Amino acid sequence: MEYSKITCILSPDNEIAREILMQELGDAGFESFVETEDGIEAYIPSVNFSPEILATQNLQKNEFFSFDHTLEVIADQNWNEVWEQNYFEPLLIEGQCMIMSGFYTTDLEAIEERANSLGLKMTGSAERSNWCSAGFRP
Repeated sequence: MEYSKITCILSPDNEIAREILMQELGDAGFESFVETEDGIEAYIPSVNFSPEILATQNLQKNEFFSFDHTLEVIADQNWNEVWEQNYFEPLLIEGQCMIMSGFYTTDLEAIEERANSLGLKMTGSAERSNWCSAGFRP
């Protein structure tokens, strides 16, 4: 699904202003928020977005703060894959088990390289269509 992201720079930027703006944007249909150094980023499915949303009286006539914004359209993506590639770090349990995201399952060389960096040696592996298993020893 394609999303529209607005980046809001608040003035003054404080916790109360952020909470009010996120509540108002949530009421207007925005689904998720990321707090940034200068304000917030808010996300809404592009099919639900129109510039008129940002012109609503509650957003523009606030006595506590004002905000400037920029708009960016984010193309449809496999968000699980994006997360796995960028944010999921392999987990090592008691030096015997390593859990890695599915992004790596078809690349046994990458798994072995990661295991070696953790002080483990691969002792064997089995590959399937959408997963693999590998044995290690310290």
